[in-house]
Amino acid sequence: MTAAQFSAIIRKIKTARKVFLFLDFDGTLSPIVSSPYQAKISPKIKSILKNISSRPKFIVAVISGRMLDDIRKRVGIKNISYAGNHGLSIFIKEKKRYLKPNIKQYTILLKKLKIKLFSLKRQGAVIEDKNVILAVHYRNVGKNELRLFRKKFKEIITPYLLEGRLRLARGKKVVEIRPNIDFNKAEAVNFFENKFHKTKNDITIYIGDDVTDEDVFRYLRRGGISIRVGKKKRSFAKYFLRNQSQVKALLEILVKEI
Repeated sequence: MTAAQFSAIIRKIKTARKVFLFLDFDGTLSPIVSSPYQAKISPKIKSILKNISSRPKFIVAVISGRMLDDIRKRVGIKNISYAGNHGLSIFIKEKKRYLKPNIKQYTILLKKLKIKLFSLKRQGAVIEDKNVILAVHYRNVGKNELRLFRKKFKEIITPYLLEGRLRLARGKKVVEIRPNIDFNKAEAVNFFENKFHKTKNDITIYIGDDVTDEDVFRYLRRGGISIRVGKKKRSFAKYFLRNQSQVKALLEILVKEI
């Protein structure tokens, strides 16, 4: 992002009545790490977000693919909202809810599948249980093991996909097994906008880095500020930041200028 683009964003924020600031977690607030269990937010970024969220002009939410309770614990800021499992579960004003009321029926099916997926650990895969989503991380699978990993994964998952109740979604070195229903992070953004009564004088900012954030970038093309961490040719984002350090720099500017 150029200095001129930074300035243009700040001008838009200053003239807005309210600012809806939504952020992804992994790769945006936290650097990508070898294991999902090692990810954490730095004290500095946490302090900046606390500062921003304390201002009446800002409505802040973290929208993550992680399980809701996990993302709330890792961020640890009380007066903001959260969306977990790519928007399937929501936490707002001390209440936890599901955007899709019938989602709990899938938890039993996924728990059975999780047992079968444990065999993939031999190739170095990490199986992350997110209650209504199973994430199979293969960042640590060696090159020599990758072909076998893919073969075994396909053998395990294919019967479940043929039943039609589950589907796959891909991210950075991860395959997610999800309920076969329509949902994405853009729905969570829209939910928060409606909940907090967004008007034409307000503006929405979303910062993310992964494939799953593209739904929000596409949603914000009709109005809003979409920022992707890391350049990508086929992205719907309007602006790009090189890395997580620039995310921190942008948030610092918000604190200083607004």
